[in-house]
Amino acid sequence: MNEAEKITAEMFLPEMVQRYPATRAVLDSYGLHGCGGPQGPRERLGWFSRLHGVPIDKLLRELNEAASQTPSDVPEFAPSIGDTIYRPFF
Repeated sequence: MNEAEKITAEMFLPEMVQRYPATRAVLDSYGLHGCGGPQGPRERLGWFSRLHGVPIDKLLRELNEAASQTPSDVPEFAPSIGDTIYRPFF
């Protein structure tokens, strides 16, 4: 991933997860299941991190690291209950 493709605090969650599927695991690691993907909230990453008390610098570092994985390194996504339980709130 080059500098122009880097994940920033201005990126929206659904677009980030669609473009970089491996980032979903980072959100899940913070207990934010169901927050990524097309059914997740359409929030900018910076706002999302403040809202959930996740330090933006740490989150961006982890997301960019995950995004740099090659597609073959990314585990296949399997929906969990978190992907549907919070949907009415988005």
